Amino acid sequence: MPIQPITKVMVAIVLATSLAACGGGDGGGSPQTPPAPTTFSFPLDSAMSSIAQSSHQFTVTGKDSTGTTWSAAVSLSPGAPAMFEGQQAKTTNQTVTISRNGTQVAQSQEDLFFSVSPFKALGSKGLTGDYSVASDQHDLPVSASPPPGGQVPSPLDTIRTYKDSTKTVLTAITTRTWTLTRDPNAFQEPVAWFCINSVTDLLPGTDVVTETDCYKFDTSGNVLAFMLLGTFGGQSVTLQ
Repeated sequence: MPIQPITKVMVAIVLATSLAACGGGDGGGSPQTPPAPTTFSFPLDSAMSSIAQSSHQFTVTGKDSTGTTWSAAVSLSPGAPAMFEGQQAKTTNQTVTISRNGTQVAQSQEDLFFSVSPFKALGSKGLTGDYSVASDQHDLPVSASPPPGGQVPSPLDTIRTYKDSTKTVLTAITTRTWTLTRDPNAFQEPVAWFCINSVTDLLPGTDVVTETDCYKFDTSGNVLAFMLLGTFGGQSVTLQ
């Protein structure tokens, strides 16, 4: 599962295919649930730490309103510890490939840097030289319960992306928040959707890319499903 998620390749779609995503998408929302008593707790910090340190390969697909099929293929492969911005960090390599009707339209490959206990995304280095640094990080709860009626988004971090590691040319700013909601399709079961909502301002200019990456957790922190809500080719699409 992506830990500094697919926002990077969403930006790549805008730049590589000239399909500007102007504030669209799902508005950074997460799966909606009706009010109900909160009875289950979920280990968010340890779950995200486990995801970041494990190998994953998966593909999610969906169709937009025109019938176009979009897919995102994600591969995560943990690497050796490394220094990043003056601190020791854990690493994983993330490759994301976006296809439209079976034809690849964008791809990103980057080394992600993070820490655990608590889990924090630190930044990334892209294969093409782009360089991202996270700031204003907020710790995830060790354990959390979905509040009745849904949750107001909580701050996660801010990621600044530069042309290269000199950090002289800023190309994008991503603000991320998170929510935890009960699964409306399994309302009495001990499962919940943990969603990371990203809003990326592309610089210079006024283009905005929105994305929501959702993980379906059980109370042990196991990932049961993944869902991506975003804007592809100017259309709002849910991939799962």
